[in-house]
Amino acid sequence: MANINGIKPWKLSAHIILILVSLIFIFPFIYIIFTSIKTEADILRDARLLTFKYSLENFRKIAYSGIKLGAFYRNSMVLTVVSVFFVVFLGSAGGYGFSKFHFFGRKALIVLMLVTITFPIAAILIPVFIIELGLGIDDTLLGLILPNIAVNVPFAIFIMQAIYKGIPDELVDSAEIDGCGPFRTWFSIMLPISKNGLLVVTILTFGIVWGEFPLAVTLSSSARSYPLAVGLTFLRDEYWNFGIMSAVILLAIIPPVIVFLVFRRYFQQGVAIGAVKG
Repeated sequence: MANINGIKPWKLSAHIILILVSLIFIFPFIYIIFTSIKTEADILRDARLLTFKYSLENFRKIAYSGIKLGAFYRNSMVLTVVSVFFVVFLGSAGGYGFSKFHFFGRKALIVLMLVTITFPIAAILIPVFIIELGLGIDDTLLGLILPNIAVNVPFAIFIMQAIYKGIPDELVDSAEIDGCGPFRTWFSIMLPISKNGLLVVTILTFGIVWGEFPLAVTLSSSARSYPLAVGLTFLRDEYWNFGIMSAVILLAIIPPVIVFLVFRRYFQQGVAIGAVKG
């Protein structure tokens, strides 16, 4: 079959399919944006996107309502930032240890660690709740941070292990000859080299923890520790309104979207490196 303007037919077909798939994933986000700046009357009168007057009424209602959106936002931010920090730190250190140090039971530990990734969150909810109840940290941010760290560290180790495997062992040997201990070698040499992998772990963990719901709704019982994902469920009664709900959802997804857009180039590079090295 002849080429179309120098483009092979199979490439053209692939591009069309990718565009269509992209639009399918992007459309809900676009719909939320436009619905959030519609009045309720416009939403009910006409479901089309571009047949209304722009309005910030929904955002004003949220600002002046009794919704503790600010508190939920603060809880989510503290929960996410602290969890991401420790997941990146422990995942990087663990990945370095598993990739560069050979010790008895290393392969068994790796397999066991990877098995935990397959566990559904629902399987650990009751044990975690009982443990936290006994420790007295239920309904606290600490009680949410610790299980989120535990759930995400194995995956972080898995990613960072693949990154570190691609770094020559000779570099570690040279650092040891120069007098660097294991911690100094990891912190001063390995971390800067593996920054793309660290950003992949950061972005993925940020998105997972920010939107995490099962642990949050089980371990939180008051507004003092509700993250945004749980707090949004209280809108379904008094504040149920398509425009308001869309505005709140838009506000909720802005932070992870910003994080991804800022670091997207490093994220793509890190995923590519991890895929090749793994």
